[in-house]
Amino acid sequence: MARRFGHTWWGKAWLEALENRALIDPNRLPRGRTYARQDRVRNLEVEPGLIRAYVEGTELYRSQLSVRPFSEEQWDRLLDVIVSRSAHAAALLTGELPPELDEAAREVGIELLPDAGDLGPECSCPDWAEPCKHAAALCYVVADLIDSDPFVLLLLRGRNRELVLGELRVRRSSALDLMAGARERPTPGTPAATAYRRKPDPVPPAPPVPELPGRPMRLVTEPPVDSGVVAADLLGLAADAGARAVAMLQGTGESGLDLTADEDLARRAAAVVASRHQVDDLTAGEDLARRAAASHREMDELAVAAGVDPLELRARALAWTHGGRAALAALDGTWEPPPELLVAARELLGPRARVRANVVTRGRRRLILDLDRIWWCQVADDDLGWVMAGPGFPDPADALIDI
Repeated sequence: MARRFGHTWWGKAWLEALENRALIDPNRLPRGRTYARQDRVRNLEVEPGLIRAYVEGTELYRSQLSVRPFSEEQWDRLLDVIVSRSAHAAALLTGELPPELDEAAREVGIELLPDAGDLGPECSCPDWAEPCKHAAALCYVVADLIDSDPFVLLLLRGRNRELVLGELRVRRSSALDLMAGARERPTPGTPAATAYRRKPDPVPPAPPVPELPGRPMRLVTEPPVDSGVVAADLLGLAADAGARAVAMLQGTGESGLDLTADEDLARRAAAVVASRHQVDDLTAGEDLARRAAASHREMDELAVAAGVDPLELRARALAWTHGGRAALAALDGTWEPPPELLVAARELLGPRARVRANVVTRGRRRLILDLDRIWWCQVADDDLGWVMAGPGFPDPADALIDI
């Protein structure tokens, strides 16, 4: 049996708003529903007024849905309605949105559930329809979230569960103070013996490790003009931290907190190259030259911000890709090894090979021996100079790259 969406009355109302939004071109909704059933919506994020996700179509598209948030004055009216009857808050806490609360909110001019004009779908796909099938798939998945937790609906209206419950506690406390003539009340608590005998709640299972890092939240305000801080730079640092956190959870990376500034710069530059290659793989058939230019532009901006030469930074990014901090150390370190350690490398490169310190060179190839006695191969690049061509090996024959 096909998976259904919108099992509660408020979940159905959410989908009704979506369907009204799509009246101009309703053909995208069945495709979006199919995508949702096929679990093509990835890395869903919900924040005040906004939902984001990646949706798998012919490519991996970035889709989002904005929901019109309530004003401060509208929130005041809604919270007064909720606190007016204890049953309203109790129902929300048990995962219910009672029709009585919706009716009471409407009486004071508050529409809890969005109508077609409250929804703003966007997608990186080329489809002109609004919503496209990818944004529609996102809407259907959100219907499941709202079905199970009506606080998601309040989050989309601008405030999360903690803020709402905190405001309700303050208002309820004020109401009780007023009813009791502002008399001092004893602080409620649990007797120590009772608390000691109480069985602890089971530890909840760990959430699944995400496949991709989420996107940083947008800044509420721009940094001060005279602060020297650029909002885009802050978002870039946040995205980088998120990527490292996901890599650590997946067991494929480390925090990088022990890196020097030069090492971390090379790591970030290598991440720029890797992210562009990943996008190119996902978007076969698009203008790869344009994306390569975007990669160079981003690398140049990073080099300028760090005060280093862009070409040198590209070469160090390549080194980091092949061997991390060990490859950088091989680039930067010059030492005098015992002559017998260089014999094998000289034989590999032939009688015309030149030896200088720990480097054996012939033509457009050279082998470098680092302090850990690991061999690295470099090749000559017309733009970047000598660049690392592969990982390091104890045997120079394994490290040597044919060109």
